[in-house]
Amino acid sequence: MTYLPFTLKYRPQTFSDVVGQGTVAVTLRNALREGRVANAFLFTGSRGTGKTSMARILSKALNCPNAVDAEPCNRCEICAAVSAGEDLDVLEIDGASNRGIDEIRAIRDNAGYRPARSRFRIYVIDEVHMLTIQAFNALLKTLEEPPPHVKFIFATTEFQDVPETIVSRCQRFDFRRITADDIVARLRHICEREGVNAAPGVLEEIAKKAEGGLRDSVGLLDQIVSFAGNELVPEDVDRALGNLDADRMLGLVVAIGDGDPAGILGALDEAFEAGRDAEEILRQLLETYREALSATARGLEPGTGGRRAHVIDAARTRHPLDRLLYCTRLLLNTWREVKSLGQGRLQLEVALLKAGRSTDLVPWRDVLARLDRLETRRADAATGSAATARLAAAASKPSTPPSRPSFAAPTPKPAVPPLGRVVAPSLASPTSDAPKASPAPPSTATASDAPRPAFATGSKPPGLEIQQSLWRAMLTSPPEAIVPHMKWLDGSLPVRVDGSTTVVGLPGGATLAINMLDSPKVKPVIESAWGGFAPPGIKLRFEASGPSVKPPPSGPRKDVYSDPAVRKVMDAVDGGIIHVEQDRP
Repeated sequence: MTYLPFTLKYRPQTFSDVVGQGTVAVTLRNALREGRVANAFLFTGSRGTGKTSMARILSKALNCPNAVDAEPCNRCEICAAVSAGEDLDVLEIDGASNRGIDEIRAIRDNAGYRPARSRFRIYVIDEVHMLTIQAFNALLKTLEEPPPHVKFIFATTEFQDVPETIVSRCQRFDFRRITADDIVARLRHICEREGVNAAPGVLEEIAKKAEGGLRDSVGLLDQIVSFAGNELVPEDVDRALGNLDADRMLGLVVAIGDGDPAGILGALDEAFEAGRDAEEILRQLLETYREALSATARGLEPGTGGRRAHVIDAARTRHPLDRLLYCTRLLLNTWREVKSLGQGRLQLEVALLKAGRSTDLVPWRDVLARLDRLETRRADAATGSAATARLAAAASKPSTPPSRPSFAAPTPKPAVPPLGRVVAPSLASPTSDAPKASPAPPSTATASDAPRPAFATGSKPPGLEIQQSLWRAMLTSPPEAIVPHMKWLDGSLPVRVDGSTTVVGLPGGATLAINMLDSPKVKPVIESAWGGFAPPGIKLRFEASGPSVKPPPSGPRKDVYSDPAVRKVMDAVDGGIIHVEQDRP
């Protein structure tokens, strides 16, 4: 008798026998019971999830004369022929081999003929996404309004490649990946039927390798039984599937974790000498690091990784979470490079040596913390040096009782050059009782070199001339807080003192600057900075004092400025004409 592989011998034959697709099976059975069967179906999903098997079961249920509760009997001649793929009225077509317009035209022409012995003529097109656009277009009309005795069932693993015009004419069913528990239950059922004894962990390892495909897992079980007989142990799975045994994997993970380049290359040499493939080693390493990463992130206790728990625990012990992330990403990139460029052994060696060198990597938070500590030590050292210098200077001075007047005006005026444009002499208000400001003499000294008076808390505001000198000093070396507002202070100078308020004059026409400086967001900033130069508590008021210091326009600029529209814009924004370029004829 011809040997029948497990994938064919244990192929589902009824809706209730389908594994992991209960929603699809229940929907189709209800449609059959109620007579609500569509004219076309589209089954989508990854490989080995039961699309073709479900198409055959649906075909048998539609044509079986002995169907009970929408389940085929699987005993009549029609069911047997459909299961074997030999029925005259159920045509299974490979879309990859019959993808042209001529084959679809033949289907369209034959659809008009009634079935030979069954209720329906059924066309099952597998991998329908392989059809050409012309073939799809030739099928549209027949698919939308087929003869009452014709049904179409399409199956595809690439749903995104099926035109929307086809999808809209079909009932779509998505076949999801089958869970590991469902696969293990099916494999255990097959082992009981075949008399196979599987040690704990064997079927789970096979289900994990299949990645959600039941057909793949059943095929792997068949392969391992052929290799090891009816008594299966984990080592048989490793040898049959080409896995790296647990001891070699442990040595490789330990060498990577310890940053031992000789140990890494030695472990790889042993693996390659044992006939292992670079892609298979990469796959196992990725799985090991993924499980270690998941266990670390979830905070699981050691020993929760199945039969390879000691390997996963070794990876967790030697790799903190950040390093696990780094190594996993590195292995994923290497996997992609091996797939696209080849040179698997070389790329694997380079990647694992780089993963071993990751012991030298330092998290950026630690680097910043070290820099902060270094800056703190430097600041402390500088403070200590300054304190020592002050103590030495104090020791060298004669012992005299200190005198702290509330205000001591400096004998020389601070030689600070004014900032920005020159202030007009008429900037001070003629009605002010205070004397007019006199321009500071030119000096090469900077604001930091100029002597600054010390003010006691609650001291009387100084006179206008001293405040003007201090104002120039503030504009020459502005605090960082007022740097963004320096453009509005251009040409400003205190013009009079009204009690605890200092009136700061700006050139005439500086309406926009006055509005900005008096705003609730800017004025407190200016007053706070001014408190670092003058006695605390002095308020500021800004006003226009005197004519604008802008030179009157002349030449072509005078002609442009005479235009009313230009003059209105200039006055509104406190602007001026910098350059006039005349058009050449």
